[in-house]
Amino acid sequence: MWVTWVGMAARAAIKDFSKGEDGAVTAEWLVIGALVTSLAVSGLAFVYLGATSLADRTAADMGAKSVMLMPVEGLKSHSPEQ
Repeated sequence: MWVTWVGMAARAAIKDFSKGEDGAVTAEWLVIGALVTSLAVSGLAFVYLGATSLADRTAADMGAKSVMLMPVEGLKSHSPEQ
């Protein structure tokens, strides 16, 4: 008997909820929020992948370069032996 009463109360609550517009507005905002969140997450994924790719290319390019130090006239050497 208790189960039937709970089932009837749940049906009445669902019926009232479906007739009201507050539930529909809440559902719309829920969908909009989920959409914005998913777009933000996918956008961050693209930014992360692009930044990682750029960093890898920069590291490879800098690793391939050689640096040659040239003395500058007029400057004293600051080596630890002096």
